[in-house]
Amino acid sequence: MLKVENLDVYYSKVKVLNNICINISDREIVTIIGANGAGKTTLLRTLSGLLHPQRGKITYLDYDISKDKPEIIAQKGISHIPQGRQIFGPLKVVDNLILGAYLRFKNGTSKGEIEKEK
Repeated sequence: MLKVENLDVYYSKVKVLNNICINISDREIVTIIGANGAGKTTLLRTLSGLLHPQRGKITYLDYDISKDKPEIIAQKGISHIPQGRQIFGPLKVVDNLILGAYLRFKNGTSKGEIEKEK
């Protein structure tokens, strides 16, 4: 479903991700764990199109999204919901998640699906 091959990502001239490979199957749950500064956020920003790799390939549902813009990646179904200071503070957690899934709701997903997953 999601495949990351030989991913290198830089901030300016500093290499943050080096040769990352991940293969995630449909309905598989994967966690990314590491110390501060290990590259977790950089990986998520790259998967959602906020950053682009200098080397490597990201494939989602057999489509290369490595160079796609965030809005194209979101339309395909990948959402990035940040934590902490980047969320809408006055909203409940579930409301922030609903905002992250806006396109799914627009295309027919019901709020009942969120309730079902709780």
